[in-house]
Amino acid sequence: MSKYEVGTILWIIHKDRPGLVAYRIIEEITKKTLEGEKIQYIVQPAIPKAKPVQLESIKGRIFLSAEEAKNALVENASKAIDAIVEKTQNLINRVF
Repeated sequence: MSKYEVGTILWIIHKDRPGLVAYRIIEEITKKTLEGEKIQYIVQPAIPKAKPVQLESIKGRIFLSAEEAKNALVENASKAIDAIVEKTQNLINRVF
């Protein structure tokens, strides 16, 4: 996991459901054990009344700017559209 600063906004494209959610890092927890040091982040989603969660519990791609997240979303949408067109073209070739 990357090192983040408290207050940083993370733009996350969720894997388990479509969509983009912004989270703000509200807490950094450093735990030192005999096995080494582990850093955990607590993040607050930009959703009204949502509770803070551990960053590691979120399954998705993390971006540090809206522009990076937008580019990834456009790329994902473009791939999905390409797949639809290819599937339709294959049907045309088979049926017609």
